[in-house]
Amino acid sequence: MVAEVLKYGCSDNFSAFPFENFLQIFKKLVRKSEKPLQQIARRYEEQQRARCIPADPPQSTTFRNEHFCGPLPAGFVSSQYTSLKFREFSLNVSDANNCCGLDDGSIIVVENFVFSRRQKCMVALGRQFSKRSDFYTDPCASSSLGILKVENLSSLRAFDVKRIVQKYYRMPISTGFVVPLLHVGTLAEC
Repeated sequence: MVAEVLKYGCSDNFSAFPFENFLQIFKKLVRKSEKPLQQIARRYEEQQRARCIPADPPQSTTFRNEHFCGPLPAGFVSSQYTSLKFREFSLNVSDANNCCGLDDGSIIVVENFVFSRRQKCMVALGRQFSKRSDFYTDPCASSSLGILKVENLSSLRAFDVKRIVQKYYRMPISTGFVVPLLHVGTLAEC
């Protein structure tokens, strides 16, 4: 190992760990030992059909854990919450549980849930990633499996919670974050 580090530099330059780490995604798509490639293809097709046209986002939402210490721009009432529970998934303002996708494909990091006087609804205060790309392209584009590389967060903005349709998990890498899709809300058939 020492010889490789001296020759190639930091172990991140020659490690296969990022790819090995994402094998778990394929493993979750396989349900039994025979015909794994066909099973992955079927699960992929199911995911594509589920993502085609977003329907109404989950209607049964519950705000939990009121607090008074989050970011609160002008024009917002002081009702603040740390978590939002949908029927299919929940979001929290903590680092491990605060990344989600909107109905237009945007990916945001939520910092607070508050009531907006202007919009007269509950909103997620967060920052949107302005740059999205595939994390890998071989053997297929990672975006086709719901895995994206994201960078460049915007300034703090308000997003209507009714636009939230997906949950992502944010993992840091050297040039930004990798966000694999965790949960998809209620979506219509294509």
